[in-house]
This record gives sequence, structure tokens and C-alpha cells, in this order.
Amino acid sequence: MAFTTNNLSGNSASFLTQADRKLMERAYEYSQSSGMDLEQVDHFAFDLANYRFLQATGNNTGEIAGSSGIYDAEGNPWVGKYNSQDAEQVKRILTDPSVESTDIDKGFLAYLLNPQISGLTHAVSFGALEKFIPALTSQNSQSTDKARQSFTPSDPGLAQALYRVDHPYQGAKWDAGTNAPKNATDQPWQHLSKTERKQIMAAYQLALLHSSDGNLNLIDQMSRLSGLAKMQQNPNIEPTELLQLLAKTTTIDTQA
Repeated sequence: MAFTTNNLSGNSASFLTQADRKLMERAYEYSQSSGMDLEQVDHFAFDLANYRFLQATGNNTGEIAGSSGIYDAEGNPWVGKYNSQDAEQVKRILTDPSVESTDIDKGFLAYLLNPQISGLTHAVSFGALEKFIPALTSQNSQSTDKARQSFTPSDPGLAQALYRVDHPYQGAKWDAGTNAPKNATDQPWQHLSKTERKQIMAAYQLALLHSSDGNLNLIDQMSRLSGLAKMQQNPNIEPTELLQLLAKTTTIDTQA
């Protein structure tokens, strides 16, 4: 899922450090000399600024596996997983020695290239990033095919990102209770239409981009209440069941 500067409001560039801005100047120079689309530099700066924003506000920039509380209609946990093309590009980036010699913040690269963090919601294309990394390198580094084949990043964040490309997080299914069989009536959002579910998942993805627990909880409660409203229209569901489900649903916090 690609994001652009038009997807989110606010001046995200204000979170870039002085060093970040100098790096972007080099990125623009490289883009102009190589004939790359200058918009990719804008996207690159946007992704970096969003990462700085999360750092400055104390939001999570680590893996969200097992803590998002997001499940699909079948009770499967949310899993960050690349498609085959993105997986191939990211593995190529992470197995090139220049990924550790580049002047680009390693923490940012680990954040951007890990499908379980922000890898599914990036503005810059992986193709452009693959060119930026060696181009924005002060150190001398060689990335021959032989070196690529044997290289594994020593940086923990980059190594974890590489691991996650082929090993997406696999969590346990959602159950109504401990060792209880899955009960469709205890998952209200299953009663929403396919279109409504897609809209909710889109909202979840935006919340995940900012790693905001408050927003995730708010969307979770809104989707649950929407499902309960649909269940009220079903004559086959006993009123007592609805009362029990409502008792499990906390009041929406409009300040979240």
C-alpha cells in the first residue's frame, strides 16, 4: 500500500533534522543527475519525516506483531506480508552490503523495510530506495553479486527486517474465550457487509501507519458497535445475546 504526501495532512517535513535535510539535498542531486523522477525524493523525505514524527511523539516504531489486536472475519491475526515483487526487491536491498555503509539512518531503513512495521505503507518505491541507498553512501563499499550472496546485515533491525520477509508473524486465532470454539455471534463485525469490512481494514491500515494504540482501539470499538447494530436487525439473534455482547463492549472514547 503506497502513501503519498496527499494522504495525510500537516507539514511532515518539519520533523526532519538538519542532517536529514542535507541528505535530501544529496538525494535531489542524485535524482537530477541520474534522471530519476524527482517525486521519489519527495516520497523518500515524507517517509523519513513520518519516522521522525513517530520518534518525537514517542509512538512505536517497532514490530506490531501480536499487539495490534486486529483480526479478519475468520479470526486470523493481521499479518504484514509482502507480495512476491516487493519481497524480491526488499531482499535484494537487505543483502547488499551498501545497506550498512549508507548514510541513511539504519533505524529508518529497518522501520521502512520490515513488513511487520511500516513496509506495507511506504511512499517511496522500493525500486527508488534501492538506488538511493548506495548513492547516498560516503564510505567505499563493493556490492558484487558474490558479496550479495554471502552478505547478511549485522544491524539487528535490518537483520530482523530480512527475516520477516520470509517469516511473517503467525499469531493465534481469535477465540471467544480460553479454549473456546470460534463463535461467529461473538464477533459482531462478521455481520458487516464486505464493503464495510474493507472500509474498516483501510482505517486500521492508516492507524497502523502511525502505530497509534488509541486509534486502533477506537476503530475496534466502532467496528464492534457497527456489527452489533446489524445484529439487532437479525430476528434470529436473541436479545439476551446482544445484551451480553454489549456488556463486553466498552464505551467509545471520543478523545482517543
